[in-house]
Amino acid sequence: MINQATRLGIESRIPRASNQQSASVELGSYQLEKRTEVNAKWGQADINDWILSLLKLHHGEVILDIACGYGLTTLLAAKAVGPSGQVVGTDLELAFIRTAHDRGKRNQRLTFMVHNATTPFPFRDETFDAILCNFAIYHFPIVDLFFDEVYRMLKPHSQFLVTGPDPANNEFLYQVQIAAGGKITALMARDTFKNTTKERLRPHYSYRYHVFTNIITFPSIDDFTRYYSDTTLFLVNTPVEERAHQLLKVRQVLENSPKLQNKKVVGGYLARKL
Repeated sequence: MINQATRLGIESRIPRASNQQSASVELGSYQLEKRTEVNAKWGQADINDWILSLLKLHHGEVILDIACGYGLTTLLAAKAVGPSGQVVGTDLELAFIRTAHDRGKRNQRLTFMVHNATTPFPFRDETFDAILCNFAIYHFPIVDLFFDEVYRMLKPHSQFLVTGPDPANNEFLYQVQIAAGGKITALMARDTFKNTTKERLRPHYSYRYHVFTNIITFPSIDDFTRYYSDTTLFLVNTPVEERAHQLLKVRQVLENSPKLQNKKVVGGYLARKL
């Protein structure tokens, strides 16, 4: 792992996250894990199939997966580039990287490392054939340096895939939240990701916006409310002492709903460096 990292120009010093950042990432990862679990269990499509179909990775390529979490997409990318390729996955949280490394430790061309994506990356200029960042950029407090670093690390005319919630994402959840008297925050990710990312890409990339749709059918009201509660998509905007009452109101709304279906709509910019 060290030899492979050295070939890519990784510095020996690895930045560590603050306790506050780690706590935030841990909560975000738990929420993402729950959503992913539900999407796979009751959904109709696989997001990773979509991601790989967009990138069309080739044997021998060098890939960077930023904010890779537990490394599921990273492992699939490593399979796609084959034994002659190299893949690096980075994440802010050491615990996630340890889990990802354990999953991919048999692959000698795969490296996982702790890194804060809003600080400079320890890689040489024009190192990567493709860089991906899935479901993370809208959590970054600062994005200017991140976009500068992605551009610097990409080889000429190489690909950058960045994904997040489309404006049509979770419409059923939003309707339930409003009907239950809950709050909607103006700066939720589905309202900011598409336009703000486009503005950052425009000066330096040619790009196309793609959409992935997955319809989630919940077997019961209990399953839906558990999902609503576990992922804290909206409860985060509700005072702790009011959350039990909010869940009760959500159940009452669902009892009058003809079907329990939520449409996940993911947007992805596939950009090519100019």
